[in-house]
Amino acid sequence: MERMSEPGCALASYRFDRFVLEPRSRLLTSDGVVVPLSSRGFDILQLLVEQRGRVVTKDEILDSVWSGTLVEENNLAVQISALRRALGANGRAFIITVPGRGYRFVADVDEQRAMEPPEQPSVRRDAADGEPLGHASDPPPAAPNPPSAPGRRLLVRAGLGVGIVVTMALGLWLFDAHQAPPRLSIVVLPIRNLSDDTARNYVADAITDDLTTELAHLPGSVVIARETADSIAMQTLTAGEIGRRLNVRYLLEGSLRAEDMTLHINAQLIETRGGTHLWAQRFDVPQAHPGQARDQIVARLASALDIELVRVEAARTGRRPDDADAIDLFFRARSILDHDDTLHGFSTAQALLTRAVSLRPDFADAHAALGEALLRKIRDTDDPDEAADHQAALASIARALALSPDNGVALAAHAYAQFLDGHVTDAAYSAGAELALDPNDIMAQDTISNCALAQGRLDEAADALQTIMRLNPEGARSRQRALSLGTLRLLQGRLSEAEDWVRRSIAGDPDPQPGDDDLGRAEGARMLLIAIAGLRGRTVEAHALYAQYERLWPHRSVWRIAALTPRYMSALPGYARMAAALHAAGMPLHADERADDHVPPATTPLPETTFGATPMSLPGARTLDTAGLAAMIRDHRAGVIVDVGSGAAVIEGARWPGEAWLAGAPPGQTVVVMSDGLYGSAGYNAALKRVQAGDRQVAWYRGGEEAWNAAGYPGVDLRQ
Repeated sequence: MERMSEPGCALASYRFDRFVLEPRSRLLTSDGVVVPLSSRGFDILQLLVEQRGRVVTKDEILDSVWSGTLVEENNLAVQISALRRALGANGRAFIITVPGRGYRFVADVDEQRAMEPPEQPSVRRDAADGEPLGHASDPPPAAPNPPSAPGRRLLVRAGLGVGIVVTMALGLWLFDAHQAPPRLSIVVLPIRNLSDDTARNYVADAITDDLTTELAHLPGSVVIARETADSIAMQTLTAGEIGRRLNVRYLLEGSLRAEDMTLHINAQLIETRGGTHLWAQRFDVPQAHPGQARDQIVARLASALDIELVRVEAARTGRRPDDADAIDLFFRARSILDHDDTLHGFSTAQALLTRAVSLRPDFADAHAALGEALLRKIRDTDDPDEAADHQAALASIARALALSPDNGVALAAHAYAQFLDGHVTDAAYSAGAELALDPNDIMAQDTISNCALAQGRLDEAADALQTIMRLNPEGARSRQRALSLGTLRLLQGRLSEAEDWVRRSIAGDPDPQPGDDDLGRAEGARMLLIAIAGLRGRTVEAHALYAQYERLWPHRSVWRIAALTPRYMSALPGYARMAAALHAAGMPLHADERADDHVPPATTPLPETTFGATPMSLPGARTLDTAGLAAMIRDHRAGVIVDVGSGAAVIEGARWPGEAWLAGAPPGQTVVVMSDGLYGSAGYNAALKRVQAGDRQVAWYRGGEEAWNAAGYPGVDLRQ
């Protein structure tokens, strides 16, 4: 294979479609505007273009671009994905994957050759101390000349999926000192290697390179090119001076230090105008495999910086809500989604993103974020508009993919939507395809975990969750994922690990109060700890824990908990062991439909609850017990039975799910309304609504699916 052009050789510029690739200046431009690429991304594109028309194997690319470096093959997939995104709508058409072999560049290319000027001496920096190294006799570098015309400023804009990126070569291009910095502008200074082992320099360089590329994917971002960042780092400048020189609002600096088999990472985000330290993080990663360590470092830093930069910019733009544009609205929504997973949070983000796409209908990232937000709203809350939100999510995801076929958020959201629709195999395939492009996509890893659990592959489900915990240990959902890992380990019978993960999920939480977070993390963790204590033989502790639990969360039963658990999970053998342990600690198998909690009958809807107590009767309707309903069915007097419950034990012939039927049914028809059980407001409120619509033939079956199951009558489990 012919190598890429070497110094001193004739260098070509390559024109294809609207792009020009210039190896001498290491620039890719689109209609004269610079397209941001990482250093390795540029090398890969140059190699593919020079070898156009033939398959370049993965080994050839790795040997050429990562020569002498041990690297995981998925790094190549990530770089190829970034290249395709940078090349826009035709990225996949230009770079074709040849399965099992490599990649082929197939665009028509016009090559023009020119001679490269002789190489000039350069100054390099010692990564350990940041000092320039050069010949003692070298004169100090001349200060750059000021710009002579406005044309000597360069503001480059990439496509929407990549954001806006500024590339500035010092000594040639300078920004107007009076121009306000772009709102999400940042320079990533080279990560310093503080180890005695200078062989770690390449790891620090790779982290800097990949992190620069990752941050450029933020919509609206302005990320200074790596070459400029290297040049700035050689000079002794304050944060304010760097900000003014590069016209950026933020800078990121950091270091790594190798010790034994661990890499210690430090990083901090600084606002250049005031030198304020906005964020800092220190963490350790094992370095048994250099490629994996580097990927983990980049993923953790990129994820944390993504969240922090969006938060800061959201706070900034939130101070001028009447002048918000689509990017402002996007940042504010993203910040909410990063920190608030309540119904109010999702609804607020939904409204902001809806405004953003109305202002800019071609804003692919906003469409993708809206689709993801709606799916998370359905998954994480009791969404009152679930059906409408589900359809809106699908439409938003489809629009995002039509605008940007490689949009990672949209691809991951599409996979999760398939999972919610019950297409588990398709969802796993779609999520796997997105992970081939971006192994660090957390939503795709979440979907892989859910799909594996649904198919009974508990080890695979746990592995995906642990991957997320390694990549994003401080994320907004890290505690919920710790609880999920505890659940998986309990189902596998790995009780010690299960207990560690469950306790980790609630460490530092305030003490729960009665009625807090029905079936949320606080309750789920306490329930699992009861089962774990019982299964580990700590019977007295299990009974004591259940007594505390029941005071906080009354009206639970083993059957209702199982009915509200996904069907695939409650069918696992490990779940039966957990349920038996809860019952042994004191939780009843079923609620007693005769229980009177002294709630007065109401002519207005009850508060929406899952386990709230209900009255013994409903004004204007007949209240049925199980024996009464069974007699009506036997005598063919039941009319239409409508079930608005979870669907765990649906009576044969009943309408389920019943909400849509009730909304459209004409008055005057005999209707029996039921739900999960006597605890929870859904059945009472649905029957009351029929009464208030003028029906005089309404019956409310108070005991619901739970009482029907407890009496031993047959019911069909229609849950997914």
